[in-house]
Amino acid sequence: MKTAVVINRKRYSYDEEIRNLAQWMAQEELISFIGSDMHGTREEARRPRMKEGIRWLYENVDDEYANDIVRVNAERYLGVEKLFGSGKSEYMEDS
Repeated sequence: MKTAVVINRKRYSYDEEIRNLAQWMAQEELISFIGSDMHGTREEARRPRMKEGIRWLYENVDDEYANDIVRVNAERYLGVEKLFGSGKSEYMEDS
């Protein structure tokens, strides 16, 4: 069974433990998908910080596995040919 966890978030005191667990799970290839619990785009809202987590993945796990959890598995699950993104190069550019 694979589980969803947060890789990059710094809002609560326990976030470092959660982030460490999520990063370990990614390195052990225990994650199938990534996603956001976005609550809006206002400054005070919980905004998505996906690019940071995706960049961490490409820097710390096998590229093929990173591609799978960033987009390929979602495409397979949804039954679409290409959902979004072009892979590692899209996330490793300076923003």
